Amino acid sequence: MLSATWSSLLAPGRVAAKVLFDPPHRRIELLAIPPLLRAADLAFVAEWNQGSLALAGESIPLRGVSPFAVKQAPAAWLQALHGFSWLRHIPSPADDAAVASVHLLVGEWLARKLQRSPAASLPEVVARRVMSWLAHADLLLKTSHATFYDAVLAGMSADVHALKQLGRTLPFVDRALIWVALGQAGLCLSDAAPARAIAEAGIAAVLHEAKLAHVLRQPDRVADLLLDVETLRLLYGMRATPVPPQVAELKAVLCDTLGGLMLGDLRPARLASPRRYREARLQLATVLRHIEISPPGPCYDARAGFARLSLGDTCVVVDVGAPLDSAEALALEMTSGVSPLLTSDGMPYDGASLTGATVRVGSAIEGAALPLPVSEVLEAAHSVAVDVTDPHRLQCDATHAGLSRQGFAHRRRVTLSDDGRQLAVIDELRPLIGRPSAVDSAFVVRLVLHPTVEVSLGTANDELELRLGNAHRWRFTAAGRTLSVEGALFRDGRHTMPTLQILIAADAAAGRTIAWQLTRLDPRG
Repeated sequence: MLSATWSSLLAPGRVAAKVLFDPPHRRIELLAIPPLLRAADLAFVAEWNQGSLALAGESIPLRGVSPFAVKQAPAAWLQALHGFSWLRHIPSPADDAAVASVHLLVGEWLARKLQRSPAASLPEVVARRVMSWLAHADLLLKTSHATFYDAVLAGMSADVHALKQLGRTLPFVDRALIWVALGQAGLCLSDAAPARAIAEAGIAAVLHEAKLAHVLRQPDRVADLLLDVETLRLLYGMRATPVPPQVAELKAVLCDTLGGLMLGDLRPARLASPRRYREARLQLATVLRHIEISPPGPCYDARAGFARLSLGDTCVVVDVGAPLDSAEALALEMTSGVSPLLTSDGMPYDGASLTGATVRVGSAIEGAALPLPVSEVLEAAHSVAVDVTDPHRLQCDATHAGLSRQGFAHRRRVTLSDDGRQLAVIDELRPLIGRPSAVDSAFVVRLVLHPTVEVSLGTANDELELRLGNAHRWRFTAAGRTLSVEGALFRDGRHTMPTLQILIAADAAAGRTIAWQLTRLDPRG
């Protein structure tokens, strides 16, 4: 039962919500309630009953006071609190005590004018709050007190007005979310009809902005935005209004991006945001409950910067669009069937390189000039050629200036055979155009194996046999190169576990090219 525990969360002596507000000048009509697509966390209320509030990965003890009285909370926790997305965890239908407690908390928030507080007034928080209050209007407006009812709607209306003022001046990531929030409000609130036209024009504009790529490179944000776009699309149907083509197109773009990142285990590659991989995986699981997204087969998403090579039951995703000087430049991930093989989310025990780096220059470059301006480096050393149309092989050839500060660009050529049973990769260091010749330097290709992969020495000392969790076997070779296997750390969300990494070294005398190959072995009899 929530009755006693919810009431205990409220500070002593708080007055009833119905006397906290002056009557508004007009009453706003609620025209529709958006469908709720996000799942509830059943542990949320249980933890709250124990006196702590868990938001944005942080659990904060309340010590018997209102959440809005908590001091020195992390910024992400405060933003989640003022965004009110936690309302989805309240059981539906909630009992009378739970409803009254939520009303008192919302009443306190409105009465104290927390709408103007730094965390609550951030544009992305305002947008999230608008959509959260709309989606849970049945809970918030379950009252016989007209003043409270009107105050909640007036609060939503004020947030919508603020978004209309801010929408055209914000960074792209926030602006995309704002247009969707305004679109939902325009379909749900009687006084927000003009917001719908603004939203539709804004969504049409963002589809043609180059900065859309910034969103598409963050799988967790893609999945989160996709849920909001799908909610908007469903709202048009509820209002018997045709879905604008730009809304349908934005949904298609987001679906294509997620599909292109899905590996054989139907999980997104960690490439773009390994630190937020857990959130991306959970969000994708939620998306798949409501939206059909099938892996698209071989594809190249030029806007997001990911190439997906898949044949048979082998799937490889390569990051060809990482930002300049990124450690993740040209990282790749691979699955065989439903079992992961190569991963980008690993690091050496000694912390000598950044997460995701696959090529490390082994020594300093003496006499090299200072780094060129970014624009010159990018022009000289960033190109991508992906061929996913040849039925006999799939190929990705990309050059990236990820090692520009050490005098080189990294070129990686990835080829998958027509039966998906052989992956051939050539890694090459290329001096940057326009830079003085650098002293030759050794470099190492580093490939992190998933912790479930077992490694054994093959029939010759120059090959390795890799056995996956689903009993698939692969032979790893690098002609003319020395192979070594070392310990590494694999990070899966908040958890770190030991794994292994393959190191392939090349010295200056041997040139700046390393070729390596994975070949699928037949099952043992």
